[in-house]
Amino acid sequence: MAKLLESLLKIYEKVPYTVKRDNLDDLLFSKHKDKLTEKVKEKIEEFIPQLPPLIADTFSIFYKPNPQFLDDSQIAPEFRINKRVLEKVMNTDTFNELKETTVLDDVNSAIATVILTEKLYEELKSKLKEIKEHTEKIQQLRNHLPSKNKHKFKQTVQQIEQHAEALQSIGTQGAVSVAVRKAQQEFEEVQNAIAALGFGNEPGQPIQVDPETAIKLAVELKNNQHVKKMAELLGRMRNLLKSTAKAKPRESRLELHNVAMSREVERLLPSEVLKLRRYKPIFRKDYYEGRLMHYDLKRREKEVKGPIVML
Repeated sequence: MAKLLESLLKIYEKVPYTVKRDNLDDLLFSKHKDKLTEKVKEKIEEFIPQLPPLIADTFSIFYKPNPQFLDDSQIAPEFRINKRVLEKVMNTDTFNELKETTVLDDVNSAIATVILTEKLYEELKSKLKEIKEHTEKIQQLRNHLPSKNKHKFKQTVQQIEQHAEALQSIGTQGAVSVAVRKAQQEFEEVQNAIAALGFGNEPGQPIQVDPETAIKLAVELKNNQHVKKMAELLGRMRNLLKSTAKAKPRESRLELHNVAMSREVERLLPSEVLKLRRYKPIFRKDYYEGRLMHYDLKRREKEVKGPIVML
């Protein structure tokens, strides 16, 4: 009986998280937990128990330089699917490219977590019914573990493990790779848009904005195509203005600079227009001799001032 109770305790001591964490990791993630969970839930149609710990684990694999997974024996059976999915995520070259921007950067890690979690959900959405059925079955079996019959206890544990294995086989490498690739493309778009709006410096430098604002902006850019297009346009303008500001000012025919004589009739002085109406022979003579008076419109371009601000 003592051994049976010990086995029961081990089953209930298992955790839903799959990546090794310490108190510092928990403290860092707590800064973003509510906002991340809120933004992810906005994009999903059906809630599954695996989602909240998946968000935390995804943040960890992006932020930690060398994330390590817990042993399966430490993870609750219905949550081992998260470990298998994230192992496949980390097995892609695209993830390694993403991680170059997110490692030890909690803001970029949070943005990448929102995007990747949503993409994983989209790719596995057709399997949601199957995931929920196995998860519910595991929870029912665990809640009714026989505590007095050792044989029935072992049978129930075997059934739990069978459902857990079925869960773990749901996320294929192909589906996960597609999700990571889509996430990487969207993450780059968001990063470019954030930089275009003046929240970043040069490429590779951290975003100079508080995490909550960056996450809100990232989600807005991701969900609002009009804002995204505006950000892309502003980005091109910002680059153009930066290059123009550094260039030597050029002359431009945009304002009155002087009065000159030539055959140009587009900017004739009023007196010359009057001459055309009343003294056509004199006008023709001045025209052939290039002596018509006209406005000379020239000015130097002003240098660019200030950043672009958009509300």
